[in-house]
Amino acid sequence: MASILQYALEQGYAAYTSTLIEPWRLSISGLSKPLLDALATDRDSLELSPDEDYTRDPIAAFGILEAKRHRQRGISIAMFMGLFKYYRQSYLDLLDQGEFTSEEKIWATQYLNRFFDRIELGLCSEWTTGSDAERITELQTTSRLMTNEKNKYLTLFESISQPVILLDAGGILDRINQAVAQWLQTADNRFYFIDSIDAINSSLQGKKYDALFPWLQGFLENLDESRKVVTEHRSILQDQQQLEIEVLCSAMCDISRKFNGYVLVLFDRTHEYKLISELQNMHVQLLQASKLESIGQLAAGIAHEINTPSQFVNSNIGFLEEAFTQMQTSISSLVTAAETGNLSPDLLRSALEEADWPYLEAEIPIALQQSREGMARVTSIVQAMKEFSHPGKKEFEPVDINNLIELTATVARNEWKGCADLILDLHPELPMVTALANEIGQVLLNLLVNAAHTITEKLSQNRDNDPCRITIKTGVRDSSVVISIADTGCGIPEQIRTKIFDPFFTTKTVGQGTGQGLAIAYDVVTRKHKGSLDFETVLGEGTTFTVRLPITKPTAV
Repeated sequence: MASILQYALEQGYAAYTSTLIEPWRLSISGLSKPLLDALATDRDSLELSPDEDYTRDPIAAFGILEAKRHRQRGISIAMFMGLFKYYRQSYLDLLDQGEFTSEEKIWATQYLNRFFDRIELGLCSEWTTGSDAERITELQTTSRLMTNEKNKYLTLFESISQPVILLDAGGILDRINQAVAQWLQTADNRFYFIDSIDAINSSLQGKKYDALFPWLQGFLENLDESRKVVTEHRSILQDQQQLEIEVLCSAMCDISRKFNGYVLVLFDRTHEYKLISELQNMHVQLLQASKLESIGQLAAGIAHEINTPSQFVNSNIGFLEEAFTQMQTSISSLVTAAETGNLSPDLLRSALEEADWPYLEAEIPIALQQSREGMARVTSIVQAMKEFSHPGKKEFEPVDINNLIELTATVARNEWKGCADLILDLHPELPMVTALANEIGQVLLNLLVNAAHTITEKLSQNRDNDPCRITIKTGVRDSSVVISIADTGCGIPEQIRTKIFDPFFTTKTVGQGTGQGLAIAYDVVTRKHKGSLDFETVLGEGTTFTVRLPITKPTAV
């Protein structure tokens, strides 16, 4: 097919033929079938005979049909036969590409020539029969059908609800449909060609596409030989309204090269983008609500975590207050003795013994150290809560996953400390990950709390179980950071393993879980970060969740 098309383009016949590739393919198929049929019937010779009616020859049937169609469109027999000669040449060219003996090639060449001779004799015989009146009637009928066909496609073009713009090879406006005209607010009536547009608004005459739509500046430059279709998004302001427009640009698929140009189709996606924005806001709100829910569930434990160091700080303050009173009394008596000149070593020793100074000297530093540690513990919990509950940035940023894990462990300490040992096996040189820190923190919290809960459930069934553990590891695999959170809990029953990431699915009792934790975790990891969240589980032995996050920012989908 490439050969005949090349001949048609080089010799100028393509200007009068189909613009689409499928009719060319069908013409090759239509010619090849009778050739293959003749070979299949062992018809070794296609020699001609003076008494043969070639209009009835099966070999000539397709050629006669095609000739009739072209004649009805006003093509002359000379023009059609000229193109048909290049069809013959294309088939003969194929013989030069094959590996044949000289005898085989001579036979095949003769066979092909006689094959095309029969077609030409048949179509010439059919073409020259009939009166002039019959030819005129035929042309009139065909003209009427072509007019109806043209009107059908013009109606189709006008009926497309999306704005459609046809451009020539230079980007000059060729045709627009009614939707574009309404958008430009220039059309009171339907129109099709440039001259008609000029009757409506002369300012459109010969305009380039980016003069009518400045926000499409340079759009056609994105098309080349290797890229025939481009789809891009544009945000524009029209009539004081923000519009989100998706523009599809396609090069004309005209293999005859008669109509070199472009088709622009505009899609108003404002409503869809608004819905997407609302969904994104809802997701942020859901994530924050889930985080606040987690904090609410952790509140009692966090209060306990703060209360314990606060209690011994308070106790130490009471001890220091009592010690200060004792020392104040002793020092006052010593000051009085010094003022009267009665201060002696014996009196000093007596005052220190009365104040119990050896005990205070040993205990006061311990009390101060304990108080500093207690306040540091309270500060770390409050800071962790502050960082964790903050809505965070909405943009991707470099995130220290190890630090995020330590922060999460601090916030959830009361959830795991009573049921398991927490082992942190963190890669010392873990690279920063470009991620949404706030949302990854929520993922880690959900997985850690779930691990603690399953261990608590296992212990409630049998307190004699071996010491329980939660192990969090980090590492690097290929171009991703890998986080694994393993527990020695109950494991996940086989019948629910396919459901655990479903929204609102939970095995907890009413009031203890919403079923959103793992669903949100899966969405955050897989959709937003283009990572993966998988698990391995053994019933009665435990579960390991594995999070893989690309180190670099994931590209949009």
